[in-house]
Amino acid sequence: MTFRSQEGRKKIRGNFWSQGFFGIFTMTHYKPYSPEWHRYRYLAEALHQYLDDYVDNDVIVEDIQSILNERSEASYADFNKVSELESKLRK
Repeated sequence: MTFRSQEGRKKIRGNFWSQGFFGIFTMTHYKPYSPEWHRYRYLAEALHQYLDDYVDNDVIVEDIQSILNERSEASYADFNKVSELESKLRK
């Protein structure tokens, strides 16, 4: 069975099998092998792995929220460090 989806500029084509999500997929909304293309591919592969492993949706959401939270906390720590440095430079 062939799966096609088009949402705005995003178009994905591939084959759907009961054992996995996509056998072959092309991403026509990004230039091949560009940084954007790789980012999309990595995200798609990670999500496909969650789905192929039959991970519960709540676990997927919790994992995504955890990743975003860790990133937010790290960014906030960097911001505080730069702010402290700026205040020392002003003295």
